[in-house]
Amino acid sequence: AVVVGDGPAARVVGPAGTSMVSRSLGDPAWKKGADGGSVLTCIPEIQSVKLSWAERHLFLLLATRPVAEALSLQAMVDAASGFLAQPRAACGEIASQAAATKGVAPEQQCTVVQVWFLPGGPLGAEGKEEAAEEAPAKKRAKAALGAVATGGETKAARLRHILVRVQDGPRPAAADDKARKAPLSRVDAEALLRRLLRELKGEMDSLRKKFGKLRKPEELALKSDQFQKLCKEHSVCPTAQKGGGMCGDLGWVSREAQRKLGKEFQEAVSVLRPGDWSDIVLSVDGLHIVQRIA
Repeated sequence: AVVVGDGPAARVVGPAGTSMVSRSLGDPAWKKGADGGSVLTCIPEIQSVKLSWAERHLFLLLATRPVAEALSLQAMVDAASGFLAQPRAACGEIASQAAATKGVAPEQQCTVVQVWFLPGGPLGAEGKEEAAEEAPAKKRAKAALGAVATGGETKAARLRHILVRVQDGPRPAAADDKARKAPLSRVDAEALLRRLLRELKGEMDSLRKKFGKLRKPEELALKSDQFQKLCKEHSVCPTAQKGGGMCGDLGWVSREAQRKLGKEFQEAVSVLRPGDWSDIVLSVDGLHIVQRIA
C-alpha cells in the first residue's frame, strides 16, 4: 500500500481500495510531509485511581462524549446511585437524561456502561473474608447492613414480578395482550420500569422508617400496597390478576424454571436476597422487574 496526497486529503491506496487516513493516529510514516519534515507528537495525560472494591467505590461509569458533555460527573453519579446494583436501569437513566438535554443532537449516540464492584474484590468470597478480618468491628457491622448481593446463587426462590411486553421482544404480543395493554417500545418500557423501581424503593424506605430496621426485608416487602397497585396497572402477566398478597406472585421458581425464561433472567434472580428487587431483565416474555420474597 502507498500513501497518495498530503495533508488532510491523504489516502492509502492498496488492494482493498482507497480510504481516509487520520494524520494524528497510525503509522508515523503517514504523518510526514513530502519534504520529510518533522512529525508532531504528544504525550498523553494519564490519571489513575486505586479502587477499593465496594468499600469506598461502589461502581465506575464509562460514557460516550455526548453524555459527558451533557451531564456533570455529579449528575451521572446521582442518577446511578438511585439504582444500586441495577446497572441496566442506572445506565438507561443516565443516557435518557443526557439525550433529553438541548446540547445533544438526535444523531448523537448516548451510551453508558456501569461496572459494579461486589464485596470481596477479584478474590471473591476469600477476599471478602480477608477484608472482614482487617476491618474494625463497627465498620463490619455497618457493611453487613448495607452490603449488596455478592453473587451467591440460590437453588429456588419465591418471586413476584411486573412484566411489560415490548414490541421488539423475543415473543410477539398476543392479540389478547394488545387488547388489554398495548406493547411498548424498548425505550418506553425501560423508562416505565425505572419509574416503578423508584416508586417501590421510595415506599420501602418509608416502611423501614415506620416499622424499623429490625424487620426482615421480605416482611417489609409483603406490606407493600404500592406493588399491588402498580402490578395490576402495568403488568401483562396473568399473575397480576391475583388478589391480595398473591398479586404478581410466581410462587417458588426453581433454577431450571428460571433458565427456561432465559439466561439473563436466571442470572438476575440468582444474586437476589429476600426483599431485593432485580435490575431490569429481559426474558422470552418481555421486560421484568423481579422481587425475591423468600
